[in-house]
Amino acid sequence: EKRELTLQERKLRYWAQTSPIDVLRELSGDREPPPSDIEIVDSLILQYGLEMEVVNVLIDYVMITKNKRMPRKYIETIAGHWQRENIRTAQEAMDLARKGHDDYRQWKDQEEKKSSSPRSYKQKQGTGRVEMLPDWFEPLEDKPKEQAPPPPKEDEEDLEEARRRVLQKLGLDDKEVNS
Repeated sequence: EKRELTLQERKLRYWAQTSPIDVLRELSGDREPPPSDIEIVDSLILQYGLEMEVVNVLIDYVMITKNKRMPRKYIETIAGHWQRENIRTAQEAMDLARKGHDDYRQWKDQEEKKSSSPRSYKQKQGTGRVEMLPDWFEPLEDKPKEQAPPPPKEDEEDLEEARRRVLQKLGLDDKEVNS
């Protein structure tokens, strides 16, 4: 009996059998990649010595996280890291990309918590940017899903304070609005 391949297994097979230029072409809406992108791919293979399947993971990761852009310095930074880590397979590249992203998120969260300066209400709401990640970044089936923590009490208090200020500016009182 044949079981259906998981998304990750399909991606691994695709990256092992497809040239980086074809991956670029597909991610560019079946348009021919610009010469600058082809140069980057060539340097990943020739100068950094990355395997084609590893280059494919790198292209996929960067094109999705960077909104279909191929920033050379960013790509070279990752390629240098992967070269030093001796990444040889798409699976190893995926694992390291996930770990690197998790480390970055933890660092960013810690930096936000460290910031002791008071913030305005608007800053606490965030920038509204949605972080794009490749579909293969989703947790594997065997990993337990984490629940989002409840919002901190201070956010609720800030929201209530902002609501009171708006009502005050409108010349309304809390009882008039809630009745």
